[in-house]
Amino acid sequence: MSVHLDDVEYQIREHALKRMRERGITEADIQACLDVHQVSFKPKKGYSLYIADHPSGRRLQVVLATSTKEIVSVVWLD
Repeated sequence: MSVHLDDVEYQIREHALKRMRERGITEADIQACLDVHQVSFKPKKGYSLYIADHPSGRRLQVVLATSTKEIVSVVWLD
C-alpha cells in the first residue's frame, strides 16, 4: 500500500497497517489527510506530521518518515 504527497510515493509501514486495521483507517483516509491537511509541521528531524478534518467529523493524524519515504503512524485524534 502506498500514498502520495507532492508527487512522492510513501509506503505504509507494517506497524501503521496494523494500526489502520485496528482503528478503521483506510488508505483513502490517509491520502485525503495528506491532500487537504489543515496542520503540518516537523516534530523532529526526518519526520513530518499532518492533521486533517475527516468528512466524518473526526481528525486524522498521519506521521511520515521523510528520509525512508514511509508512513509510520496514523491515529484518530478524538
